[in-house]
Amino acid sequence: MQASRKYIAGIIGGWFAGGAAEESLYALPESGLVGGAVSSVFMVIFLFLWFKADARERQAAVPAGSAILVPLLAVVGVPYYLVRTRRLPVALLHIVLALIVFLACNLAYYGGEQTVYAWLIRRQ
Repeated sequence: MQASRKYIAGIIGGWFAGGAAEESLYALPESGLVGGAVSSVFMVIFLFLWFKADARERQAAVPAGSAILVPLLAVVGVPYYLVRTRRLPVALLHIVLALIVFLACNLAYYGGEQTVYAWLIRRQ
């Protein structure tokens, strides 16, 4: 498996961890902030690692500003990077795939919440 794909799996795993963190701290009034913070940290780190690995695997010239734009402002940075490093039809396909990954992240967050919830229910 390519390193860039492993980092995408890490992003999704980070969202699962964020959902699990939120649910495990549900009694605290700020539990949603904890889950969001966990997800955000994983997202920034793994997006940066994905960006570097993808550029290395494709031997692509890194567009100016991408190293900061991709992890910190992913909504703009990821499509910008994809369009600048691929042919347009391939870039558009990869943008759609990035949206699917984002959907998977949200499902993983929910899965993390539900996994911890089920575990807590069994403990009672």
